[in-house]
Amino acid sequence: MKISDRHPLDRPREKLARYGAARLSDLELLMAIIGSGNKQADVGKIAREVLKIVRQKGGDI
Repeated sequence: MKISDRHPLDRPREKLARYGAARLSDLELLMAIIGSGNKQADVGKIAREVLKIVRQKGGDI
């Protein structure tokens, strides 16, 4: 789902501003940090790939 398809208050950046980082999932936090996607991948796909790589390396966000 594209960010623009979400209700404005359910978008990661707005949730971050409204509730703070502690209330966001790791995926939502990455989406807020990354900001936007590109023609090849939306921000959700990019954030999922980053999260997958971080977790494969044994890291945590």
